[in-house]
Amino acid sequence: MVLSTITVLTLLMFTFRYETSVNKIKAFNITGKSQARLNAESGLHLALIRLEIYQKALNFLGDNKNLSQYAAPEMLNQVWSFPLKFPFEITGEMGLSDQSDVKKFQKDLILEGEIVTTVNSFANKLNLNALRLSDLLKFNSEFKKSQKPLTTSGQSQGGTTTGSSTGGTQTTEEERKKEEEKLLNIEDRFKELIERALKQKELTDEYFFNQYSGIDINELIAAVKYYISDRNTDIGPLSTQVRADFEKLGITPKHAPMTSISEMNLLPYWNDDLIGLIKNEVTVHGDMIIDINKLTANMIRLIVPEITEEQIEDFYKYQANNGNPITFDSENDLTNYFADEARIVPKVEMTDRFNLLKKAGITFGSKPSLFKIESTGIAGNAKYTINAIVVLSQVAKQNQQKPGQQSSSSSSSSSSSSSTGGAQGGSDQSGQANQAKFEFAKPKVIEIFVN
Repeated sequence: MVLSTITVLTLLMFTFRYETSVNKIKAFNITGKSQARLNAESGLHLALIRLEIYQKALNFLGDNKNLSQYAAPEMLNQVWSFPLKFPFEITGEMGLSDQSDVKKFQKDLILEGEIVTTVNSFANKLNLNALRLSDLLKFNSEFKKSQKPLTTSGQSQGGTTTGSSTGGTQTTEEERKKEEEKLLNIEDRFKELIERALKQKELTDEYFFNQYSGIDINELIAAVKYYISDRNTDIGPLSTQVRADFEKLGITPKHAPMTSISEMNLLPYWNDDLIGLIKNEVTVHGDMIIDINKLTANMIRLIVPEITEEQIEDFYKYQANNGNPITFDSENDLTNYFADEARIVPKVEMTDRFNLLKKAGITFGSKPSLFKIESTGIAGNAKYTINAIVVLSQVAKQNQQKPGQQSSSSSSSSSSSSSTGGAQGGSDQSGQANQAKFEFAKPKVIEIFVN
């Protein structure tokens, strides 16, 4: 009986010990996962703080134009562009004082695990919402058609005729063709993007080639257009077919712009394989504000469709400049390169293309306003990643002058306008007032997804 009792108690002891060790591991895993999530959220807040510093710097330079020459765009971009990792790593390139400061900082740092945060410009993407057809666009087009001849006739009656009514009609017809060309341009670029991605994937994946070799790209584009366009809008030859497929699959179209790229999973003809091919080249957020210093090959083809692969490589070599990168400040710099340096397109055509892209909601600049934050928290064996799309939207600048200051400035401007020298001062004041009518708002998270 004693031996039997000892044997039973021994088995119970090992069972309890095993259960305890398993529960301990589970507890550590849950704690590690929670800590990793907290670290990732902390990294996201740190990235937002960096973007807020960048936003304040842009607004400060907007108010002080004379200081902008001392702060190049690439210098400002360093506020958010370099990766951030906690705790800091001590490298051999650091001096003794820097190593001492890092060790002191890490000693006082209350952090369990690691944080890795990166911020990237997310503006160099094709906006799928630019394919949307709406009644508002039709109304604006018809309104312009009705207003253009009236303006022309009114001017002719007033004795300041700038052209005949026929000329006004021709101008309206040209604008209408340009609007149609704008939409077709975006649609063609999207089609070329899908075709190029499919060809590259089919060359390396035989299974993918066998499964998707006969896919109709026009159906893919039509599904996107029907999903985001207004109700009962004719999207083209495939309108009836796409509408029937949506009804057959029980999918309710949104009839509004997409707010997340994940909505493409709801569309017929699309699946994870196809979405994965283009998800890094498209977006659904805001207007396209392309960073001219970080042009992708697809964006270069959007600007210069006739460019070759060799000419794209020459562009990147020119921009790299043997380790001393050349930065472009405006569209004129790109125009000068493609027209004068590379001699691909005349300046007049480049100007027309930039104007056409602006009408399509695509602008260029050296100050990105759409970002993607990737924050990874690590604790033990657990890893948690948060991805967020953040926008710095432009808003009307608020008047921060006090009532007394406003009255004094107005009185001084009125008194200065009475004299010849004061008139010049008044014009300077009006120029300064119009210098910065807009400013950047605080960074706003518009989309967030985890892991």
